[in-house]
Amino acid sequence: DRLGARADQDCAVPIELWQDKGAVLAEVKDKWGLAPKRLRIDDGCYAVTAYDTEGNELKILFDPQTLVPVELKIEFSGRADPAHYLGRIRPSTPCGSDCGEGDN
Repeated sequence: DRLGARADQDCAVPIELWQDKGAVLAEVKDKWGLAPKRLRIDDGCYAVTAYDTEGNELKILFDPQTLVPVELKIEFSGRADPAHYLGRIRPSTPCGSDCGEGDN
């Protein structure tokens, strides 16, 4: 099973305004309670691959200035409740009943 949400925007932040890598890793560990495995840059955002305590793989894009998540993808291991992650990210514009269709 997969769950994905995206704000449909790249991160267009000048590099001098970025928070350091330690800040994004702390966000993932302390606020999200995840074990980060990889940190890279994707479309001008911090891209983190991490795992939760149930073994689910999360791929999160963070705005590098605010550390607000702009995209979240989850590969569920079969032991998780997707509702746990709903509300972690919100689209930048409201959407109707078709929200999220075709993203998986």
